[in-house]
Parts: sequence; C-alpha cells; structure tokens
Amino acid sequence: MKKFLVITLSLVVVIIIALTIFLKIYVTPEKIKEFLIPAAEEFLNRKVSIDEIGISLMKGISLKGFTIKEPDGKTDFISCKEFVLKFKLIPLLSRKVIIDELRLVSPAVRIERTKSGKFNFQDIGQKKTADLKEEKPADESGGLPVSLLVSNVSVKDASFSLIDQTKEIPDVKGSLSVEMTMKSDGDAGLLSKGNINLRLAEIARSKPSKKINDIDALLEYDAKVNPESGEILINKADLKVNGIPASIKGTTKDLMTSPYIDLTVSLPNVNIKDVQILLASFVNFDSLELSGLVSTNLKVKGMPVNFKSVTTDGTLLLKNVDVKFNNINTSLDGNLKFSTESDNVSISKADLQINGLTATLKGKVQNLKTSPYLDISLSLPKSKASDLQKAVRSFASLEGLSLTGGLSADIKLKGKPEKLESMKANGNIKLDKVGVTYEDLKALLNGGVKFTDKLLSINLKSTIGRNTAELKGTVSSYFKNQKININLYSKKLFIDELIHAGKLKGTSSGKQAKSSKPASKRTAGEAKPLNLKMTASGEIRVDSAVYNGLTMSSFLMTYQFKNNKLNISKLTGKAGKGRFNLKSSLDLSKPGYKYNLSGNVDSLYAEEIINAFFPKAKDTVFGIIKADLKLNGAGTLTENIRKNLVADGNFDIQDGKVTNIGIADSLSMLFNLSELKTIKFHQANGTVMIRNGIAKLNSVFRSDDLEMNPGGDIGLDGNLDLAFDLKLSPRLTGKAVSSSISKYMTDQRGWGTIPLICPGTMSKPSCGPGLVKTGKKVIEKEIDKVLDRLFNKDQKEPPPEGEEQKPGLEEPLKELFKQLF
Repeated sequence: MKKFLVITLSLVVVIIIALTIFLKIYVTPEKIKEFLIPAAEEFLNRKVSIDEIGISLMKGISLKGFTIKEPDGKTDFISCKEFVLKFKLIPLLSRKVIIDELRLVSPAVRIERTKSGKFNFQDIGQKKTADLKEEKPADESGGLPVSLLVSNVSVKDASFSLIDQTKEIPDVKGSLSVEMTMKSDGDAGLLSKGNINLRLAEIARSKPSKKINDIDALLEYDAKVNPESGEILINKADLKVNGIPASIKGTTKDLMTSPYIDLTVSLPNVNIKDVQILLASFVNFDSLELSGLVSTNLKVKGMPVNFKSVTTDGTLLLKNVDVKFNNINTSLDGNLKFSTESDNVSISKADLQINGLTATLKGKVQNLKTSPYLDISLSLPKSKASDLQKAVRSFASLEGLSLTGGLSADIKLKGKPEKLESMKANGNIKLDKVGVTYEDLKALLNGGVKFTDKLLSINLKSTIGRNTAELKGTVSSYFKNQKININLYSKKLFIDELIHAGKLKGTSSGKQAKSSKPASKRTAGEAKPLNLKMTASGEIRVDSAVYNGLTMSSFLMTYQFKNNKLNISKLTGKAGKGRFNLKSSLDLSKPGYKYNLSGNVDSLYAEEIINAFFPKAKDTVFGIIKADLKLNGAGTLTENIRKNLVADGNFDIQDGKVTNIGIADSLSMLFNLSELKTIKFHQANGTVMIRNGIAKLNSVFRSDDLEMNPGGDIGLDGNLDLAFDLKLSPRLTGKAVSSSISKYMTDQRGWGTIPLICPGTMSKPSCGPGLVKTGKKVIEKEIDKVLDRLFNKDQKEPPPEGEEQKPGLEEPLKELFKQLF
C-alpha cells in the first residue's frame, strides 16, 4: 500500500513538473496576449489592453495594466493596476475550478449617462446583426460549464465615478474596498458573502446646486447573483452609513441596464440627531434641531434613475423626539404608518403624542413639493385642556393663559392650505368645563362647535364669575366671505365684574398705555376704512344687567353687518324705572367712519344714568328725564368729531335738581346765596342743536323759588357763552339784591329778575350780571314811576261798575320810552 502511494505521488509531481515546463516553453505571455486580447475585444466590443501577463501552475494567473476603453478607444472605461487569480490544479481534472484568491488592486470604473439616457456600459457584449445570425443556439441546459468555487475575493483601493448628463441623478465620485467569497449554486447563479466598504467622496446635485462630501458606508451582506439576468437577491445586508445602522433585504433587477429595486429597509433605534446630520447633506434643515430615537421599516420599489417612479411604504416609530424650530419646541412620541409615491404621502395611521397630547392622524398629502393638497383627518380623544395648551405653546405665544377642563375633537380637512377658500372641513369640537384664565380674566366654557365644509355651528355656554351667557349661531363660507349669524342670551349680567375681569394687568381705567415714541414724533390719522368680505347678523338679549348700581332689564339689540356697515335696527330696554329705544348705524367703509343715532328715552332717572355712566359727575343731576335725539357725524379724531357732529334733541325733566356743578357754584358765590348751590326745579325743558362743534341751548327751568331760561352756546370743547334771566322768589330776592336796587328788579309779585351772562368753561364758569339788560330794567322801573305820578294812577278812582276803563296815554308812552331806551 505504501509503495502504491509513493508511486502515485511521484507521478503527480512528474505531471506538475512536465506541465510547468510545458507552460514555460509553449504558453508564453506573448502567445496568451495574441489569443486573449482579440477574443476579449470581440466579446466586449471594446478595445482591451494588457501591459503584462503572468501564468504559473503554482502562482496562478496575473495581469498588470489591464484596461477596457470607451467606444472612442481613448478614454478608460475600466482599468486595473493588477489582477491576480490563484486556483487549485487537481480539481480542474474533474471540471471544478477552485479559486484560492481573486484580487483586484486599484481598479477604476467610469460610468457615464449620455443626454439621450443611455449608459456607457449598455453596448458591452452587443454584437452586430450579421454576427447574431451566425451565432449557434445557446446551450439550453443552463448553468455554468464548470462548478465554480471562490475562496476569497478582494478589491483594494477601487475608485469609481458616475456622470449623468441628463442631470436626473447626481454625479458621484467615490472609492471601494471589498472582501467576499463566491461560489456556484449549481444553477445559473452565484452565491456571495462578504463586506464592502464604500466611501462617497463627492456627490454633486444640479437641482438645486449642491455638493455633498464624505459619506462612509460599511456593508456586510449575503446575496445571490444571476450574471445573465442582472438580478440580485439580497438575503442579508447590514449597512452602516456614517455610523447609522440599517438592515436591507430584497431584490434588484436589470442592474446593468435599467435598475429596478424592491427592497425592505429597517432602521433600529437610531439617534435622530445623527440622521439629521446625514440628511442635512441632502436636505436643508435651517433652524431645525432634532433629538431622540427613531426606528423605521420601509418597503421601497421603483427605478432609482427615475425618482418619481419610486414608491415607499413603511412605519416610523418615534421615542422622546424633541423638535426645535425657531421658537417652536415640541416633543413627539408615536407610531406612523405611511406610503409615498413621487411627492405624494399617504398616512394610514399615526398615533402621536405632541407635548403630552395624544392625537390620531390619517390621510394623505399630494403634490408635497409643488402645491400641497391635504386630505387628512385628526382625532383628539377626550384630553386635558392643559395638555392642549402645552402642545400649542410651541406654536403660539400663550403668556398669561391657563387652561383647565377637558376637550375632544374630530376634524377632517381637504384642500390647499395656500388657498384657504379651497379648504373644506367637517367635524366637531367638544368643550367640557374648560376653564380659561388670562391674567385677571377667568371664564368657564361648555358646549361645542360642529362644522362641515359649508357651515360652522356654535353652541357654547360661557361663565365669567357670576355672569353666564349662551352663544348660539352659524358661520357659513368661513374660509372666505364669511356669513355669520350669532345670537347671545344671558339671564343676568354683572357688567362691573366683566369690565374688571377684562382689564389687563398694568393698565388702569381711563388711562391709555404710554407710547414708546415721543409725542412730537407720533402721528395721528383717521381710522382707515375696512374692507371685510363678511356679513353678520343676530341679536343680543339680556334679561337683567347691573352696572355701577344701575339695573337694566329686557335689553334687546338686533344688528346686521354688511358691506362694512353696522346697522343696529333696534336697541331697547329698561334702565332703572325708565325705558330707552334707540337705533344706530356705523359706516366703516369710509375713512374716519360715519355714524348716526336716533331714539328716545322715557322716564329715566337722571341720577342713575349720570352715576352709572359718568362717575366723575356723580350726584350732580337728578330728575326724571324724557328726551328725543337725532345725531350723525364722522371721524375718529377728537377735532373731526367736534367739527362733523350734527345733532338735534329736546328734553323734559320733572322733579329735578342740579348740585355741585360749576354754574350753580358760580351763581351761589355771585349772590352769596347758599340756596343756589343746589338748584331744585319742578320742571325743565328745552332743545339742543349741535353744529360746527357748538351746542346751542334753549331751555327753561321752574321751581318754587326760582325760574331761569339758560340759552346760548356750549362748545364741545367745554367753552361757555350763556345768557339768561334768573328770577328769584321774594324770599331770595331780598337776600340776593341790595335794598337800594331791589326796587328796580322786582315785579308786582315781588319776584326779582336778574339778567345774567355766563362765559368761561363748563368746569370754571364766570357768571355775572348782564349790565345792559340790568340798566334797561332800572330805566323801565323809573319810567313806570314817572308815568304813574304823571297820570295820578294811585289817586284815580276806578270806573263805575259795568263800565270799561277808557284807554289813556300811559301805555303808548311806555312803549315809546321802551323804544327810546
């Protein structure tokens, strides 16, 4: 047996030595070049060059300076510094090729796509039509001619470039290193395992113009390759791109012609900040900061060279993802299922937590990159209003606002956000004891809002302190040209509380915030006209309201807003023990606005009205008022209001009293009569006419102790120019006028008449006697006395009973003297 083995080994050694001598003598590099290069050029349909060839049974085959040219015969398509192939000799005898090593050193590939859309490798291996006719039918048995096993394949320092003249895909420059094994699967394919280290040194995009540098990818894979069809089945591909892990499975087809991919891509829990840094090379993330974990499973199908054909389906899981964008700070958790096709995104379901607020989103967004169109639905289960506040705080300033209670919502939206009039919405929002606190304002809301694409219905109940109001109505066409019908009803209002609650911190009643600009630089102008494309109508009803001690009831106001004009067709109610009935209009379509008011009041108590609405004049005017008023005007600046105001009114006051006012104080001081500090009267009536900033007064006041008829001008700026006769009872006349002149001021009843003028201002009148008129009174008195003595009036006997007094010269003479003086 041993002898047999020695003989066998000796024969093998002899054969190897003989084959080696044969290769050295007959299979020379020159002969191989003469055979190999023409055969390769014919097969590839390209010019091929080899600088140096080496062949050895022990070392295998090596090529140096191997190059495949472009069709022009000058530019390199593929080049390789060194190609080494080491194989085992003995298995060749049984049609097995076992390669110990396949090594490529510094290979380079240049891929180019022409403007016509063809790649520079598509003509490789293509033969002329005549050659195809002469070609023998292919062996239909399939499979490789030998069993191929590759122990080790390595590619070192490979470089490649991709140039696309159509500019549909970016230009790429990179390098590659490969360590892998390959073997035949007994069919038409090859099984391959290994790892690939890829570095993309530069990616140049044309639209928009941008260069991306230094992207490293490490791939460990297990795949099956069919060289004839160009199909690759990826059983496993664990990829790391700039340290971000991903797992890929699937197939690629027509890799050398029109690549088509059908892949599943999975990302485990990845720091989204790392993803943002990677994607920032391709997408602009200005002012956006991300943190947290993200994982995803994607199915990607389509032709990468035609990006619009690529579709994506997948899920996205977010864990503690913080999003900061400008002043927006949002925290997200959730599970998102979506699909994309071109620039369309479909969301089958998205359960999200936004700053602690849970919401469900589904729908689709079309034309995302050009003109987005939304078709989405948002569901918000019953949630805390405080969570909603936290969620929206990142998007809007809510300083000073606090929310409590619960709410829920179901909303569907369709349309283009850039064109609000195209948006269609339907759904509902429910409020459950939502408390709203804003600085000093505290309110409680109950009810809901329902809406369709055409109509929004409101049914809310609001409570502020002791005030409760119901708000009901509709809004149609609410994205454009709104048509509003809103009605408000309240059983009882405490207006003082509402006004106090509505005041902002840092402001006080009657005072305006100071402007930051110096007064000399501030410019004031009339209010600009409105151009609102909306209409509104409705009514406001209040059973009872209390304001500064004044109780009002049965309040009703009906209003209409159209063409930027507000028309209040009815404003009625009871104030105290009286009633008011008014109507008004306001034209907001003109600069400075135009307005008018007309109506009447009946049996209103002056003190209640003055005390409630003019607290600075509290306890100055008393009495029961009846009045009719018509006014119109224009302007929002004080000067223009005074100039443009036109008004006509009349009034009647019963059982009145005025006290602590400038005129009364002035009269009291003038006559040293404390009784005039408070002027009481049984009745007063008069008219007021306002023109050009001046109110012309014509009035009469009567009481047991005095009568007066104030008349003249009262400027809307507060200036006075009044004149009237003050008639005092005998009791007051003696106190007011010295005994030496009282005989000239009194009439037969003993009432003194004193002509007065009151110039000055409302706050500081300067009342005094009208000297001219007073002088006339004295002269008239003296003339009367002279005539009485002249005609012995006191000594004359009356005519007999039944006879009339015959006219004499007394009366004509009195008239004559009046004309003279």
